[in-house]
Amino acid sequence: MESASPRRVLFLDTHTGIGGAVSVLLSLLRRLPRERFRVTVCCRAGGRAEAGLRRVGGIEVVPLPYGERSSSGGGLTRRVDLAALPFAAACLARLVWTVVTRRIDVIHACDEPRALSAAWLLSLVSRRPLVVHVHAPCVPSRGSRLALARAVRIVACSEAMKADFVRCLGRSMQRIEVLHDGVDVERAIDGDDLRAELDIPPDAVVVGMASQLAPEKGQADLVEAARDVLQRAPDTWFVLAGEDAAGVAGYRGHLEARALRLGVAERILFVGFRDDMDAFYRTLDVVVDAAWQEPLGLTALEAMVFGRPVVGTAAGGIPEIVEHGVHGLLVPPRRPDELAAAIVRLARDRALRERLGRHAARDVRARFDAACQVERLGALLEAAAR
Repeated sequence: MESASPRRVLFLDTHTGIGGAVSVLLSLLRRLPRERFRVTVCCRAGGRAEAGLRRVGGIEVVPLPYGERSSSGGGLTRRVDLAALPFAAACLARLVWTVVTRRIDVIHACDEPRALSAAWLLSLVSRRPLVVHVHAPCVPSRGSRLALARAVRIVACSEAMKADFVRCLGRSMQRIEVLHDGVDVERAIDGDDLRAELDIPPDAVVVGMASQLAPEKGQADLVEAARDVLQRAPDTWFVLAGEDAAGVAGYRGHLEARALRLGVAERILFVGFRDDMDAFYRTLDVVVDAAWQEPLGLTALEAMVFGRPVVGTAAGGIPEIVEHGVHGLLVPPRRPDELAAAIVRLARDRALRERLGRHAARDVRARFDAACQVERLGALLEAAAR
C-alpha cells in the first residue's frame, strides 16, 4: 500500500521582528516532518522574521510586498487607508498565485490582524481550509471576526488566550483548542555564558528579561523595581535582551533614560537582539517576565529548561506554566514594589533559587516539549486538510 502524499501547508505570518509568536513558528517549522508536510511560508519582505525563516531548512519562503502603511484594523474596517490598497492587492495576488501553483491543501495563519484579513480572503477565493493560531489577546476587527468565523480549526497558545477570545467575541469561541507552546528541551545546559563579555562579576546575582521592548511587556516596571532591589541586594545585576517592538520605536532610549534618572543605569545592561540565547540564559540566576498580560511566556519556558527560577506576573498564561513556590514566584502585574520584593527574596537565597530551578527544569521537560506540540499540530493540520 502506498503511503499518503505529504500535505501541502501554507503558513502565513506578517510579523517583521522575532517575538514569541515567530520564535514558536520557527521551532515548529524546524520539526514538522518533511515526509508528512511540504511547507511554504508567506511572510513580510525584509526584517528579522524573513531572515530567520530563510535559515530553516527544507521549506520555501515567499516574501510579500507589504508597505509600511496598512489598513486600519487589518484592512477590513470602515476607515481604510487608500495608500495601502495597492500593497494589499499585490499581497493577495501573490498569495493566490502561491496557493494555486504550490497546490496548497491547508492555510495556517497567525493572529496578526493583517494576516487574518489576508487569510480570510485567501481561504474564500481559493476554497482552501483555514487554521488560525492565536498567540496574542483578541483584536476585534472585522477582518479578525471574518477569519475566525471561516476557520475550520482555531488553536490558542494558552487557556488565558482562549478565555480572552471568548470574552471578546462570545461563546462561539469556545471551540478554540488550547495547544501550549513547546520549547527545545534538549538544549545544551552547559557552555559559555555572557558574564565576561558584559563585564559582570562572577559572583554577582544576574536577573534577566528577554522580550521585545514595549510598555505592556513590563520592562519599565523592572527598571523601577531595580532601585529597590539594589538597595536590599546590592550584588544584583540586570540584563535585558530585545529590541523595540513594532510601533514603539525609541522605547529602549526611554527605558535607558528612566534607568539613568533612577540612578540604576550602571547595573542595567540593554543588550539588544541576541542570536545566542542559550548563552544568555546560562548567564542568569533569575529570569523575569513582567508582562501585563503575557499570552503564555516563552522566555519563562526557555529559562526553565536551563533550571532558572522565574519571577512572573500572575496574568495571562504565565500561571499556566509557573506555579508559585514551585517553579518561581508570581506577583501582580504593574506592581514594581512586589516585583522587587520577589527578586530580592531569590537574590538573597541561593538554596531557594536552586530548588525552584530544579523543579522548573523537571516540569518543563514533562509538559512543554516542542516535539509533543509539533505532533499535535501536525495531526490537526492533517485533519483540517481532509
